[in-house]
Amino acid sequence: MHSLFLKKYPELGNKVKYEYYLKYFKENFQLRFGRPQVDVCSLCEELGTKLRNPNLNDNAKRVVAAELMVHKRRAKKFYNKLQEVQKLCKDDPRVAGITFDYMQNLPLPNIPVQEIFYYRQLWVYLFEIHNLTNSSGYFYTYHEGQAKKSPNEVCTFLHDYIQNHIPTEVKELHIFSDGCPGQNRNNTVVRFLLALQENGRFSKIYHYFPIRGHSFLPCDRDFGTLKRLVKKYDRVYLPEEYESMILRSRITKPFEFKRVCYQDIINYKNWWPQYYKKSCKPVEKGNNNVFTVSKYREFVFDATTPGHVAVSEFIGGAFSSTFKLVKPNVRLELPNERAYSEAVPINDKKIQDLKKILQYVSGEDLAFYYHIVSWKVTTAENVE
Repeated sequence: MHSLFLKKYPELGNKVKYEYYLKYFKENFQLRFGRPQVDVCSLCEELGTKLRNPNLNDNAKRVVAAELMVHKRRAKKFYNKLQEVQKLCKDDPRVAGITFDYMQNLPLPNIPVQEIFYYRQLWVYLFEIHNLTNSSGYFYTYHEGQAKKSPNEVCTFLHDYIQNHIPTEVKELHIFSDGCPGQNRNNTVVRFLLALQENGRFSKIYHYFPIRGHSFLPCDRDFGTLKRLVKKYDRVYLPEEYESMILRSRITKPFEFKRVCYQDIINYKNWWPQYYKKSCKPVEKGNNNVFTVSKYREFVFDATTPGHVAVSEFIGGAFSSTFKLVKPNVRLELPNERAYSEAVPINDKKIQDLKKILQYVSGEDLAFYYHIVSWKVTTAENVE
């Protein structure tokens, strides 16, 4: 727009610089440029709607505006902390930072047949860990017949990544993830991180959770890169084709992946109760809080207080409580028991739909689908 302005008024070229044009435009024109918003924060939308309500009096609007401002400032602390840790990781080799998340499920087969829209398809799961030190991305891939999307999988992948991709000289680990309770923000993950600190792998671990609706992570940027390549293919029949796309989706610092099967998943959910308490009171006298994972957004596991976790309700805020979760007189050992003794059953209705799709599959790809339709099934209604 500035270039077009100068073409129309060339005599103002030395007077109206880009910075002045931008400042004037922002102050005098109520126009915004950008992509349509998706997955917006429900509280931001609610408060924004109230502010636009012509029937709301001025005092009420001031209260709503103040509440919205506080909410956005608290949400921004997550991103400020992310940038701060990213810089710290590059400056100090003893510090590492990671973010992790599941990508949106990918369907198999993914073909442009109208009937497919009404059929249940086999889901392929992609779990990524993004390293803040070097911006690398590492994917764990598997389909729904191999494993689920539970804390067992999350802890297994984190442990594998830490063992193989985090240097041993790193003693301070910062972790960022969204607050999904069934995967990232739960008792199992908290005890797993506490065990990592207690066994001496790290001297200090931080785990940060954003405010709901403000959880854009570097993983999401990586997912967007992969999705752009996936959209270019109108036919995908095998998990290996998605894995090939992972390798080719980014030219600089290409992504890596590891294929997972059910034998790889370790049972962390049944492991931690023998070493850690489910709930307890804080060590501070007069503090009547009870340990509730969903209540806090920052967790710190420090070697100076083994078996303890310090928590805060807001990132960057004062730590409100410290809980001693470890049971007395126990010798901690990480688990090695498998979470699944056999492959995970697939819903019977989905298997029936996959049999109908076989007519659209040919060649060597048929062997994979013949194997899937003979999979052990379950009739549970809550299975996708």
